[in-house]
Amino acid sequence: MNRLNILTTDPVAVNVLEQEFNDFLAMCQPLMQIFTPSSFLKIIPVLGTFRKAKDALMQLHITPSLITLPDAVAESLSTRPGCQDFSEYLANHKKWLFLRGKAPAGDIKDIICLPEISTVLEGKVPVPLPSCSTPGNSS
Repeated sequence: MNRLNILTTDPVAVNVLEQEFNDFLAMCQPLMQIFTPSSFLKIIPVLGTFRKAKDALMQLHITPSLITLPDAVAESLSTRPGCQDFSEYLANHKKWLFLRGKAPAGDIKDIICLPEISTVLEGKVPVPLPSCSTPGNSS
């Protein structure tokens, strides 16, 4: 690769090069945003941008997300004790997320990280909607 390397200690030159770097950086688009449990509240303003997406969206989860959950699955879950309103909840969640039901123009894909078998056997896998997964459990 051809690169120009300059070593300078001139404060004016360093400031100009720093400003040039920041100008180029400002033109860059982030490739992804990562949210962890400790930064989860920062995701709330981002959720509203789903409806503006022009390209495909990809999400990394430990389980399929509510956004990509088929309506037929939500209706099936609604037949379980304690989950009668789940289908309605999911529909309202999607309407809120996409504002008036307008979904993104591109596809939404989930990348699911499956846990190790040993983790499953030890019962250490977080289960979404735990009240809907146990027959007879009502909330």
